[in-house]
Amino acid sequence: MSGSTVAMEIEARPEQLGILRSMTRSLGLGLGLAIDAAADLELVAHEIATALIPVAGPGASLRFEYRVEAIEIEVLISSHTAVPPVLNGLGWHIVRTLVTDFALGCGSYDPAGAGHPVTVGFSWPHPLG
Repeated sequence: MSGSTVAMEIEARPEQLGILRSMTRSLGLGLGLAIDAAADLELVAHEIATALIPVAGPGASLRFEYRVEAIEIEVLISSHTAVPPVLNGLGWHIVRTLVTDFALGCGSYDPAGAGHPVTVGFSWPHPLG
């Protein structure tokens, strides 16, 4: 499955977190990650979504793209936020500990996109089965 991309988009609302968690864990397990690694990937996706949802622009969605490579998963999360997100606290410490190549981008306010375009990217360095 190397070179494949799996994408999902959810509304930027707290009620959608369960769907995100379930889909992310299923993806990890389907790719052959160990149970604890799949749970960690689920945790990272949840923490990022939890930080972006409260500042999401009106009607915004969160798009998660998981690109599968031979020895890692590259993840790109994108949305629009009413204000630039602030990344701090224990949850972000956990995220930064579990992933590699973490990057956050936040553009200028875009009225057409209903907010600041935000991207969060990282690599998941766990070997795939």
